[in-house]
Amino acid sequence: MGKTPVSEVVDRLGPPTNKTPSTQVKDVAFIEYKDRPDHLKFQTRANVVEAEFRHVKPGSPQSTLQYWRHRWRGQLTTFMSVQTNPGAHDLRVKQFSAPNLGAAVLYDVSSDRVTQVVRYVR
Repeated sequence: MGKTPVSEVVDRLGPPTNKTPSTQVKDVAFIEYKDRPDHLKFQTRANVVEAEFRHVKPGSPQSTLQYWRHRWRGQLTTFMSVQTNPGAHDLRVKQFSAPNLGAAVLYDVSSDRVTQVVRYVR
């Protein structure tokens, strides 16, 4: 990521099921593979991948916050609330991240489950 062209992702995974321009950031788009079990989604800018989002299957070991606490043991981590909808006051989603690894997980407090893994450009 960061140097991976979108064409390399398409060569590896095939054509995306959806491509959507960002409504908030100029030159940013999202390509999605909704037909995959992990529903891969890539954030791109100028045809280069900036971030990868992967859904976590309910009931899998990766769906627990404890899994990620153990996996990132010894790393600097942060845990903070995420506002999922503009203007929302109910912050039931938390982000547990390991900035040095360029990775984070989104944790839904109401279901006590990690729902998504995110890898960022470092």
